[in-house]
Amino acid sequence: MFNLHCLCATYKNKRSNNEDNYYFNSIYADKEHSNEECEDLFTDEEVSVFGVFDGLGGEEKGELASYIAAGILGETYKINDIENYYNATNENICSAGVEKSSKISGTTAVIVDIKNGYFRCSNIGDSRAYLIREKNIKQLSVDHTSLQTLIMTGVITKEQAEKSKYKNVLSQCLGMKEDDVKISPYIGKFEVVCNGDIFIICSDGLTKLSDEHIKNIILSTDRKEVRKKLFMEAVKAGSSDNITVILIYVSKEKDLEKNKNSGTLRKLAQIFSKIMFS
Repeated sequence: MFNLHCLCATYKNKRSNNEDNYYFNSIYADKEHSNEECEDLFTDEEVSVFGVFDGLGGEEKGELASYIAAGILGETYKINDIENYYNATNENICSAGVEKSSKISGTTAVIVDIKNGYFRCSNIGDSRAYLIREKNIKQLSVDHTSLQTLIMTGVITKEQAEKSKYKNVLSQCLGMKEDDVKISPYIGKFEVVCNGDIFIICSDGLTKLSDEHIKNIILSTDRKEVRKKLFMEAVKAGSSDNITVILIYVSKEKDLEKNKNSGTLRKLAQIFSKIMFS
């Protein structure tokens, strides 16, 4: 049985509002939020579900779309029916736009669920999930961007795409009407979790940093400081977008027992997740 030490943070950065949201195993942000942090401990006997959502459209539109996506994940998520989640969320975001007589552009979504020693990643858009294992970093998600097709066909390299001004032009997101494009989320297979694994789930505000830079920060920084360190380095690299990151550290440590600590930590996380900090 593994322990999962999980950290989450969302930062407004230089934007006037925060269109990102997150799902932290039952915790997510309200529609009007700026900066938040939360922390908790789970075991892989629980169905642990984590997601990051990057709203699109500006003003309240992106905030509403990402809020809907996070809320539906909490209300209707089924571990063996992830495809239904994406379809239901897409329909709800489209319906919300009709009800408000305005276009809600949509949101990205990247989700990692962990249970009984296995994990799965799924996503739509360009928010990402990574796995650090044995000091190597691997992207688990698949970018739905106009450049990804060029990467997959060998026309350009991933490194060239990272430097392109078209890097974040999406080909898929939640909130797309089926009359326009049928959504096609990436849904990975369940894979084995290993002791020492570190999962990173993030919005594209963080990916101004290279994969190697992200890995080096995480491996060299104390867990209490790592969220702010990632944020500061991303800003230094030129990120002006909202930044949301979830970190999941996998271990077999026996001193972090679920029955003694997990319930208390979860209650504290729910209380303090809304506290603003500088």
